[in-house]
Amino acid sequence: MYIDKVVTITFSFNPEIHGWVNTTQDVNFTYGFDFVVQPGSEVLISLDDPFNSMSLGFNQSTLTPLDLTSTTGDIDMALELSFRPAVSFQIDLFDGYGASANASAYVDVPKLDVQVKQVHNATSSCDPAPASLPAAQVYANLTNIVPSIGFDAFAVAAETELIFLNQHQGYNKSWTIHNFSTACVQYSAAKKTLGPPSKSGSTTSTHASVAGVLLAMIMAVFATM
Repeated sequence: MYIDKVVTITFSFNPEIHGWVNTTQDVNFTYGFDFVVQPGSEVLISLDDPFNSMSLGFNQSTLTPLDLTSTTGDIDMALELSFRPAVSFQIDLFDGYGASANASAYVDVPKLDVQVKQVHNATSSCDPAPASLPAAQVYANLTNIVPSIGFDAFAVAAETELIFLNQHQGYNKSWTIHNFSTACVQYSAAKKTLGPPSKSGSTTSTHASVAGVLLAMIMAVFATM
């Protein structure tokens, strides 16, 4: 008896934001990044041999950190943000035996790590003030924001096996990073904002709009007492 084979493929795309915050105090802040994926980016999953799976184009994406804002001063914390799109496939083969296969891929994308700490008796760039510097150019308390880039692995899960691929493929060399530099800001108690260091206590802020997927996170973190 001959039974026709019918194949059904189910596909799902789940954009996920992952992150954590480590702080010892109560803090309200806003932080995030613009992440632009290049047109034509794709994931190719080999169900026969997951090690042959690959992602194409995602390594040419653009990451732009946004300005950190806060309504509290004296911030001392570490945080991490990452955009981790998950692609899942399920293939069902109806051939009289009901065979099926499943695979999921987490695309290789950058993660943004940030250290925020207070510096004292510093210059406007958060460097230690030399003894010869006039008192008018020394700031008693500034906030230093130091970002760094890491990478989440492109991985394929087939059945119960998890395979990381980016360690074998040179994906991590083509990322474009904009506005990626250490920031030195001052907290204004009157305005409850962070801004450029100023002896007058005044602050200004600017925002540049970047086309793409806005991945901003607003967090209210309360330390466990």
